[in-house]
Amino acid sequence: MQDDYLRVRETVACFAGAPACAVAVTGADAEAWLNAAFAKDVEAIVPLKGAIGLFLEHSGDVFAMASVFRKEDDGFLVFSDRRELRDRLIADADGDVAVTDIAATHGLVNVIGPKAMELMTEIAGEDIVSIPYMGFEESVDGDYVVFRQSFTGEFEFRLMAPHDGFDALYSRVLEAAREMGGGEIDPAIIDLVSLEMRFIKDADVIGRVTALEAGLHWMIDFRKEDFVGRDAVLREKSDLKRKSLIVRLDEAGVAEAGADLMIEARPVGKLVRVVYSPRLETDIAFAFVERDIGWVGVNYAVRSGEGRTTLASAVSSPLFLSRSVLSD
Repeated sequence: MQDDYLRVRETVACFAGAPACAVAVTGADAEAWLNAAFAKDVEAIVPLKGAIGLFLEHSGDVFAMASVFRKEDDGFLVFSDRRELRDRLIADADGDVAVTDIAATHGLVNVIGPKAMELMTEIAGEDIVSIPYMGFEESVDGDYVVFRQSFTGEFEFRLMAPHDGFDALYSRVLEAAREMGGGEIDPAIIDLVSLEMRFIKDADVIGRVTALEAGLHWMIDFRKEDFVGRDAVLREKSDLKRKSLIVRLDEAGVAEAGADLMIEARPVGKLVRVVYSPRLETDIAFAFVERDIGWVGVNYAVRSGEGRTTLASAVSSPLFLSRSVLSD
């Protein structure tokens, strides 16, 4: 795990695999249909660009986080780590809308790290530098599509290729990564490095906190006239009871997910996910607390199942500037 972390933070890391949900949405009604389901404004997405947002329940609870990209032909690509979103989109398609599971025919090569831009320039050419954040375009030879995103604070690219050319592409990327001192990683490390930048995952939120409690306001376009869950979200916006934050623990190995955050022995919140940060040399956690005391600088007591106690301090995020940010 330490080697994987260093590849992401110091050189370049890669791994293969498609997200749980990868679908193409096409048809004359695709834009209107998707816009009604997605909490961000799909109509505002220009060709070859994307937006990160939420698919909500009618109750306002999060159903899935997702990235939606508009193709040049007005079709759309939707990616999410939640397989249930794929099933929901396929089942709910109506009118002149077709939802196709492209994960059945394509795979993704993920390239992450401060040297990711250098690697991609070598693989795909100098023009790769011009792809903006949340942008995408086909490779020069048309063999794959390059997406630029970032959930870890480092340079990140995703290369989507059909299965018949996927192995050859991944071999090229892996060879280049090794030449730069990087290599293949276990994708599980992404949960840690993303949390260091406060990019949380569906499992942190679903069934635990609402979109607004999770601080996902930026994934919702409140100016939209209608989308699934809009009424519930607007009601909650004026009466928010809890909020989420990232805490840094004084000691590693003491706190566990589900532990209470306390002030003067009174439970005021809970830890949702606890991970060890090699950069900070201690545990960090995603947590939620009562709204009035959920501020950077507030200290909470946390008690382990064995009765040990440590402090958890609410901190601003991202927790540090990555090498990619410092070199960009």
